[in-house]
Amino acid sequence: MGSLIKVLIVQGLGSIFDVLLYIKTKNVFVSYISHLIYDWIPDIIGLITYLAT
Repeated sequence: MGSLIKVLIVQGLGSIFDVLLYIKTKNVFVSYISHLIYDWIPDIIGLITYLAT
């Protein structure tokens, strides 16, 4: 149950950030780019870790 709550918090925080960006800019593309970068962070960290070994 604890991991489910953590997942919901992480996803919720990302969504809130995207919504706030949309409200501020009135541009869905900005929210899309933000979401894309947020999704790529684990991939980039994994790639850096892989290349460092």
